[in-house]
Amino acid sequence: QCQSTLGQIYYKTGNFVEAHHYLQQAIPLLRTHELIGVLGDALYDKANLESSRGNYGRSLELLQEAQTLAEAYDIRNLQALVLLARGAIFLAQGRYQNALASLEQVHHYYETTQVPGRLASTELHLADVWLQLGQPDRASDYLDKALKNSQQAQQADLFGRIVVGQTATLF
Repeated sequence: QCQSTLGQIYYKTGNFVEAHHYLQQAIPLLRTHELIGVLGDALYDKANLESSRGNYGRSLELLQEAQTLAEAYDIRNLQALVLLARGAIFLAQGRYQNALASLEQVHHYYETTQVPGRLASTELHLADVWLQLGQPDRASDYLDKALKNSQQAQQADLFGRIVVGQTATLF
């Protein structure tokens, strides 16, 4: 569990080499000891790391494994995180219909569970998809919602991305 947490910390601070090292060590141990929740988190973190490195295929494999685990043990938050990450990958790959399918599912989940920070992130991704599809009005609607939800969650780190998105829709 400590190795997994170190991997997560290194990933979040941008040290991908160390993150890879610790997550690579943690995942087999977590499987062996059947620490399901931590394993799901580690798979999700490793998938995000691989996505950040541009290894989308490997990332999708890890997300599939995390999703299978989440479904088997009914870990809904992990299911939502997997959908959000998968939608972001599909967006990066230009697979907009797949991105919409994933992101709309997770958007519904976060609306239902009232998680404004995650909802804002999802809305930001949805705005990106709609902007790429040539629908600036829809993108703008999602950006307005993302701004409101990020303010409610006091998630200032999204503000810059939202403003850039709003500028792109106006352009």
